[in-house]
Amino acid sequence: MCSSDLFPSHDSSEVHIRRLLLLWAAFERAILSTVKPEREDNHYCQKISEFYQTFVALKEEMIPISTLESVVRNLGRYRALNCTNWWRNGTIEIRIHHGTLLPQAIKFWILFTQRVVELALVERDYDEMEKIFSMTADKQLEELKIKIKKSKDSANLPELLV
Repeated sequence: MCSSDLFPSHDSSEVHIRRLLLLWAAFERAILSTVKPEREDNHYCQKISEFYQTFVALKEEMIPISTLESVVRNLGRYRALNCTNWWRNGTIEIRIHHGTLLPQAIKFWILFTQRVVELALVERDYDEMEKIFSMTADKQLEELKIKIKKSKDSANLPELLV
């Protein structure tokens, strides 16, 4: 397993994709710290955090959805978080995980990425995202753990993170 496709709920909207891009970019250093170091500079899972300020401009309804789709398509599919297929078939792909056959690692990654996507559905504190973006990876990971613990069903997340 190197990537996972997620199918957000049927009531997901463009606003949720905007929030997910912003949240992922803000926490990307923390998320990278959970995978093998060689994934950080891999061509097939390039970071999106360099576009953080673009995502800040895209938050909520400030920019038309056609612009959001254009920005996402211009990023290309070889990003850690690939949303290019969302408009066509409603999926997002998280490409950053290293290959593994370990069932526990796969289960952890699936649950972890689901929590990140769920968090994006409810997170609206953009000032806090700005603070998180400037934190070190260790501090970001601690903040992400806190946010996930507060979210629903965190009891199902393996102890590796919680």
